[in-house]
Amino acid sequence: MAKNHKQRKQADENAEQTASIEVEAALAAEIPDESTLPTGFVRDFITGKLLRATPEEVEAVQVFARRLVDDFNYPKSRITTRPQFRVRARPSGGRSRGYPVDIAVFSHERKGEDDALMLVECKRKTRKDGEKQLKLYLSMSTAQIGVWFNAY
Repeated sequence: MAKNHKQRKQADENAEQTASIEVEAALAAEIPDESTLPTGFVRDFITGKLLRATPEEVEAVQVFARRLVDDFNYPKSRITTRPQFRVRARPSGGRSRGYPVDIAVFSHERKGEDDALMLVECKRKTRKDGEKQLKLYLSMSTAQIGVWFNAY
């Protein structure tokens, strides 16, 4: 009986390890066809990178990024989604990595801190919070526009 339990446990561990390796390979791969994306992943509209398909990512970040380009004619070259742009954690800068912003739009393609034009904080449909978070980000940025978006 103990042998069967050990064998099942080892098989489960092997399956978990194989799945983890497949996910890592999928994230690193360039998959040209959307129909072949691994389950649970979405392609970032701005960068083309594979991302985990969280509700926030699917319902808000990708929707708003597409609208910025398709509806408002912002060039992709002036938008950052992944890796996320970070606003300083302190007005003086310091050593902290800062706060990650879901979408940042810049006035120049160099995407420098002083070029931030718009910061977008995205939440999934069921979330109503985020306004304070956005105000904090704007207070530490040169961005003139702040948008809070939850797909509604």
